[in-house]
Amino acid sequence: QGLTSEQAQQRLLEHGRNEIPENVEAWYVMLGKQFVGMMPFMLIIAAVLSGVTEDWTDFAVITLMLIVNALIGFHEEFKARQSLDALKAQMTATVPVKRDGEMVIIPVAELVPGDVIFLRGGNIVPADCEFLEGDEMLVDTAALTGEPLPRKVPRPERPDEPQGAGRQ
Repeated sequence: QGLTSEQAQQRLLEHGRNEIPENVEAWYVMLGKQFVGMMPFMLIIAAVLSGVTEDWTDFAVITLMLIVNALIGFHEEFKARQSLDALKAQMTATVPVKRDGEMVIIPVAELVPGDVIFLRGGNIVPADCEFLEGDEMLVDTAALTGEPLPRKVPRPERPDEPQGAGRQ
């Protein structure tokens, strides 16, 4: 039967969205990371040695190389992050769900515990699910379990597992 819209809204408030929060680095952290690594460390050491020996021309050239290297790396990383964010914005995953007795298509992030979802061959399973009814299917769980072969769902119950484990 699925959930009503009110039940789904209440569970969304209670459990939160069905997504993993992203940890976005501040721009100044990205810039600071450009000065960490083998090449920047070698340039920093060379600049310090040039400063200690009072070779100001080499010091200026090496320091300029260090700064230019950091700015180029920062620019490339920042552009890559912007491109990735633009791609993510275009690829909103949706799933057919039974709400208020009807099938509606909602964003995957709005799934809540108790939702009845409809899957077909080739669909990505958007959350932890329990198989209720339908034809047998193969589910690729390699990203979660590391198993190289897809699992058959539903599968026969095993004596050493909890009741209903073959439907998950």
